[in-house]
Order: sequence, then structure tokens, then C-alpha cells
Amino acid sequence: MFTEELREQYLRDYGSHLPANRPECFALATAEDRQAQRQWVNAALRLLPEPGRSSIFGHLLNSRRFLQSYHELAVGDILMDAGYQVEYEPDLGGFTPDLVARNPDGTVRAIFEVANRLLPKKVDAEARGWEHVRSRILRIPIPWLIQVSREDGSTAAPDVNAEKWIAHELQRCLSASDLTVGDSFQGERCFWTVVQQLPGTHADLVIPRREVWANSDKEVAPITQKVNTYAPLVTKLGVPFIVVVAADPRHSIGLATIRSAMEGKLTLTVNLNPFHVGPSSSGPIKWHRTDQIRKWDPALSAVAWLDAGIDHPGTLTILDHQFRHLSAGLPIGNRIIQG
Repeated sequence: MFTEELREQYLRDYGSHLPANRPECFALATAEDRQAQRQWVNAALRLLPEPGRSSIFGHLLNSRRFLQSYHELAVGDILMDAGYQVEYEPDLGGFTPDLVARNPDGTVRAIFEVANRLLPKKVDAEARGWEHVRSRILRIPIPWLIQVSREDGSTAAPDVNAEKWIAHELQRCLSASDLTVGDSFQGERCFWTVVQQLPGTHADLVIPRREVWANSDKEVAPITQKVNTYAPLVTKLGVPFIVVVAADPRHSIGLATIRSAMEGKLTLTVNLNPFHVGPSSSGPIKWHRTDQIRKWDPALSAVAWLDAGIDHPGTLTILDHQFRHLSAGLPIGNRIIQG
């Protein structure tokens, strides 16, 4: 559990580290303004039976699995709020689905798999690299907002060995008494431009972000992969199988993308870098001749979209318009939307 003892431990172990070097769960474990988040997370953990409770708690403490596990716990909490008895990764004859809902007599009521849509590894690595630089700039006690762009128009972060020099040089430049909006500095193959004064006490950085393109067709593959894996199990048990799609908040995927994937329509989404120089990074796209309703494996009962929250687990939108014959087996609750 995220207890006061764990909070004190994390503050001792990581409190003096740069924010970008802290574990992903640091804010959840320690921040004063995350008490509501700790409350629902702890309440959800208490309701999960062992050994799943200890397993998902361990995953939350693992930075590489934090976001995925947070999504899984959010789905579990939403289902438990709707009255389901939920288990995390139980062994069902060699299958270990993310979440299993059981009836009061112990029989399986429904199976849920969470398809986490994360940023591409290269994009995530670049973003984390810039956050390292930003962590140092946030410590500069001069309230200016800085925009950075690469000389070559790319979005690659500076070398880690240059971070201290960048922060030191920016602090020297920002200390100038005649500094004004629009002033620019050059260093480490980057342009650092003063954007505006900030109301607080420290500097901040607007980092460049790589364009991330997505289309609804690409969201079919992770859903299909889940169905192919669990079709033998759900067919044998004769229970509803719901695939929940949950995305990294930095990703361009949203409910509209998943809805289009279900309906066989093609939609495009993109995270744009407003300071990008040069041609777009998008690639070729195969357009549909018609928007035919997509045919899904009968083992799939519905697809759902998780809109994860902070002070609460968020909401779950069930897209079951193609599966009306199974609607009676799908969950109903305050945080569940039939979409």
C-alpha cells in the first residue's frame, strides 16, 4: 500500500534527485496534492485478493510497468465499483488474463484484457531526455519560460553530459538585467529563446516533441492479438471477453480513434510539434475504398476505452454496438458509459 512509511522512504531515497530521475510512482507515493489518488489506489488494492494484490502493487513500484499497471488497476476499480468481484492475473488453466470478474459462486463472469497503447520507444526516450534537461532548468531561480529548438530541426535531446553546462549557461544568460522576451541564446546545437515571464519563482522549458501519427487501422492489431490469445479460453467458458484500450496521455490516440477502428472507418490523429522545422514525419497511408463494418472474431464481446483519471480511476466507455446479443453480460456502473 502507499502508506506514510512508504512516503517517508521515497522522500529519503529520491527526494533530492532531479524529478526526471525519480521513480514513476514518486508523485503518487509522496505528493501532498495526490492524497485523493492515493486514497482510491489504496482502496482498490485492498479489494483485490492475493496474490494479485501484491503483484500489481509491485508493478506500480516498477517504473517500466507503472503506467500499464495503473491503467489495469483503474479498470479493476471501475469494475469493482460496479459490483464485480475482480481478480488480477489469476491462472485459468494456463491463461493469465489481466482482470477476471467472478460470480458469487466463484465461476467466471467476464474476462477483461487491457491493451496499453504506449508511445513508440524512440519518442519516449527523446521525451525523457528532454525532461532530464527540464528538471535542471526548473531549479534556476529566475522566472522565465524558455523555448528550445534544435538547429537541424530534429527533436533529439542533448547529450546527458551537456545537461549541467546547459543549466549553468542558461542561468547566466537569464540573469542579465536587460533580458527581454524574444532574446535567444545558442548552445549545444540548440536555440534557447525567452518566451515569457512566469508568475512563479523558477524557470521552465517548453521542450520540442516528435510528431506522433496514428490511424484507426493500426489500433485493430493489438485488439486482434488479445482476441487471438484468449479466444480458446473465453469460448470454452462461454463468458464475455472485453478488450480495454488505454493510451499514454502523451499519445494522440483517443476514443474517436477506437470508435473508428470498431466501425471500419479510417481516421488520423497526430501529436504535432509546433516548433518543427522541415517536412512532416508522416508516412504513406492506405485509404479505404468504403467504410465497411469491420468483422470481428465472435469471441470478442466488446471493446472499451479507458479515460484514466488522477483523483479517481476515470471512466470506461463500452463500445458494444456490434455485440448487442452480449450487452446483458457487460458491466453497468457510475463510471461506465455505454457508447
